[in-house]
Amino acid sequence: KLQFLYFIGDHPQMAVRRLKDFMQRRPVLWSMVQGAVIMGSADYAVQRSRWDDAKGPFTYDAVRGVTMAGFCGGISAPFYTMWYMRADKAIPGRAFLQCLTKGAGTAVVTGLPMNTFFMMFTQYLPCLLTATPPDHSRILTVSTAESPTLWRNGILFWGTNATVNFMFIPAIHRATFMVVSSAFWMGYISLFQAAAVS
Repeated sequence: KLQFLYFIGDHPQMAVRRLKDFMQRRPVLWSMVQGAVIMGSADYAVQRSRWDDAKGPFTYDAVRGVTMAGFCGGISAPFYTMWYMRADKAIPGRAFLQCLTKGAGTAVVTGLPMNTFFMMFTQYLPCLLTATPPDHSRILTVSTAESPTLWRNGILFWGTNATVNFMFIPAIHRATFMVVSSAFWMGYISLFQAAAVS
């Protein structure tokens, strides 16, 4: 029996305690792991659901998977984990108005730059991974064409999401809540990218 499986099988409570301890001591690192795993899994599911079986056996787009997991695990998840911690220090408490203030501030301040950066990242990184010269003009057009609309819609989505996160979700689990929400939001952004390209 493998030592890891032995440990998990015979000491599940200790394993859970150690995981919780790791989550509390390394919240940013934990958010990065979650971000990469959840977003990578979500993107795989999206690719599989959109695959036309008439084309033959399913072919996984690894470049797209790495790009999506890389953005969420390497940029979005750690950024918002640190943002939430600083917001709690600046405006402590879980009263409705306090959480609404923090939630609205999160959406208004971070929404536009994060959406624009996501759209640029998901176009530049595939070029880098495939050694393809990037079309800077096209990337800029796609990245900025719908940013104001995304920002307005994002204020409602992320303002509500962040308010709920601040009010009801324990700090140790906020990254999970945010990452799962990001999976839906990034899929939504992809629709605007496709529209801008066409």
